[in-house]
Amino acid sequence: MIPALITNAGIAAATDARIAGLQVEIVEIAIGTGTYATPPNGTEMALKTEIARFPVSDWTDSGPNEVAIAGYLTDPGLEAGITEVGCFLDTGELFAIAARSTPPLLYKSVAVPDLLVEITLALSGLPIEAITITDDGNDLTMLCDLPWLTQNTLDMNKIAILTRQSLKLATL
Repeated sequence: MIPALITNAGIAAATDARIAGLQVEIVEIAIGTGTYATPPNGTEMALKTEIARFPVSDWTDSGPNEVAIAGYLTDPGLEAGITEVGCFLDTGELFAIAARSTPPLLYKSVAVPDLLVEITLALSGLPIEAITITDDGNDLTMLCDLPWLTQNTLDMNKIAILTRQSLKLATL
């Protein structure tokens, strides 16, 4: 799982939504190949070099005030070292970002048409009752060969079996 930094725009959107009695909705994950001289600091408004964007497929409670959000990219022709991953709101705002130039966070090979991208968001200090994660309804129960998984997801410290969650984020 890739830990992410909540952006200033993400913090502001969640706070503003809470004050207005509304909710922000995390709906997409994007990947990119941008290079970073320093780690993200929260001022980012977009990925530097976005190469794909896809819906959130699933999410799971991964700890106190922490969620793992996953998306499933299918692109048989894509081969790239993924150096940036972002979570986007339904408004198009970048809510959270993870980036590292060397080594890449993930690697997508043409030999493997699909890539599971999972990003971890620590939500402490945010009004979690104002944050909703909307997935596309596809379960991501993973049944795969362990060597394939570890080879293609360089930053995974553990394997998570993801299933569709019916809980609201506010119940975390």
